[in-house]
Amino acid sequence: MATTFNELLREAGVNPAQVSLLRHQTDKGAGGRTPYMLWRDDRRAFELYQSTQQPRPVFRTRKFWAAFVAPEKFQTMFVGLYEVRRVPQPTVDWLDPLTNKPVGFGKDTNYDLYRYKLSPVLSKHISKTFIDWDRRAIRSWAQYASDNEKPIVDSFVAAEPISSVEGRRYWSIQSKIERDVLLSQRAKLDNQQRFGISTCEACGFENDDAGLFDAHHPDPVATGIRRTLSSDLIILCPICHRRAHRHDRLRPYSLRDLQNWVDAGRPDQKPSGISSLPTISR
Repeated sequence: MATTFNELLREAGVNPAQVSLLRHQTDKGAGGRTPYMLWRDDRRAFELYQSTQQPRPVFRTRKFWAAFVAPEKFQTMFVGLYEVRRVPQPTVDWLDPLTNKPVGFGKDTNYDLYRYKLSPVLSKHISKTFIDWDRRAIRSWAQYASDNEKPIVDSFVAAEPISSVEGRRYWSIQSKIERDVLLSQRAKLDNQQRFGISTCEACGFENDDAGLFDAHHPDPVATGIRRTLSSDLIILCPICHRRAHRHDRLRPYSLRDLQNWVDAGRPDQKPSGISSLPTISR
């Protein structure tokens, strides 16, 4: 019996290298609906919703999409293996079935359109197979199957909580290097105007509250005094911002590196598509 979704694919004769995993988890749209509700109540509307995607390699370079939805917050339920084909020069002139707004509303990009058919492969597993998506990568909703061994689980089981003693007071002395808060404020404002809503430029996470995002400086303060433009800053969610600094402190990951890491499913190790980074002179 298969213990991971990739094993399930291989048993069915499908190479995981031909598959992208899509976990539809958008917050509630028009009328309080979620992608799961859309799939449950109107399959045609769900497939129309799924058929338009941003122009990213994780969608464009794979023959199959394995679609999942989230009945509950951390559940990941399989709803079908789709064979996909991108439509050249598409006309996308309908309303998104989930949001009831134009497709890509508020996004500064054109969307791809895909024609696809639901494959009979793995059809017996639809709505019956659940996988563990890994909470650390929950925002990375589109991933390459070949880079991610997703364990098959019976259903979501909440982890036992842990405890720790907090609230102790202690003295801390530190030297601070100046950052201009006005640069961060302007970069966040420009990000909102560009995308229509505060958006992580690495993973695409969106929220109306700009305070949930960080303005990442690609040149660390440790490199010394320099002039910075607000357009140099990259708006990131806290998770992607932490990842940016998990490299050499003088050479944080670039935006492209972070996007490659997100597309690879946010692995702990360095993603395979990561670019080489230049040496910064001291």
